[in-house]
Amino acid sequence: MKKRFEELWLCLTTKCNASCKYCWWQKFAKNAPRYDMDRRTIDASLDFIAKNVNEGGPITFFGGEPLLKFDSIQYIMNKFPVWNYKIFTNASLLSEEMIDFFYDRRDFITIVLSLDGVPEVQKRNRGVEINYNLASKVFSKFIDSSVTMTLYDPKDLYEAIKFFVSLGVKSVRSNPPEFIELPDDYFDEVKRQKQMLAEDSQTRYIPVEVFNNKEVRRFCGCGEDKFSILSDGAIYPCDVFACFNRHKIGDVFSGIDEVAMREFIDLKKKREASGAYCSCYVNHLYHYGDIS
Repeated sequence: MKKRFEELWLCLTTKCNASCKYCWWQKFAKNAPRYDMDRRTIDASLDFIAKNVNEGGPITFFGGEPLLKFDSIQYIMNKFPVWNYKIFTNASLLSEEMIDFFYDRRDFITIVLSLDGVPEVQKRNRGVEINYNLASKVFSKFIDSSVTMTLYDPKDLYEAIKFFVSLGVKSVRSNPPEFIELPDDYFDEVKRQKQMLAEDSQTRYIPVEVFNNKEVRRFCGCGEDKFSILSDGAIYPCDVFACFNRHKIGDVFSGIDEVAMREFIDLKKKREASGAYCSCYVNHLYHYGDIS
């Protein structure tokens, strides 16, 4: 039987060991407490997921930095062994033990490493250092592995992709930093960098997407067929809206607040009906104070 949701994003901790210069959480929830999901809330979340999410998931681990709670990831994946999982990680905490654990479940896990380019750019943008030998091992051992890249400076794109190729990366998805004003020539430089990639025999076959959120509309299932659970068990329409308490739509202990859910969906539909280009309603929330 088809259940209410198709996809879940699960935040096991709001703590993070990085200090990304473009972090949207720092913009919206700078003074919010950082906390881990305790076992009682994990169990309640799993019960909620089993009742409300189509069997098999996927369940996406996000944060914070999810590998800070590797023990909780192990607990969940052992409880739901044949569900599909995805993890977004800055890769700084990767270990042989983690890679071995995920490899034993390689048919059920997609690993996405958040990398911004060559080591000096990674350190400059994110404030953490990476063991690139372990990162390369991920790309060689896992078919379902990729890079997500926040392209803070578009001039970094070509050198970043060349470096990723040397690590064995198969595909790259890149976005501009969210919720900041971009230089007028940002996408002109992206176009120039992508032309350089196309002319280089080492990089021309690597799929690289760079999304312009002001011009590209993509389907967004937030609040309809996807949702997120924060570390305290609160339920939000998606991972980004977890910063905004007024858009909370329930919690794992008492379930979905149908009134709050309906109000959010109505606002979302109103925004869609306006015909405005917006791939993420939080962009509008950031600039104008609501998503209407």
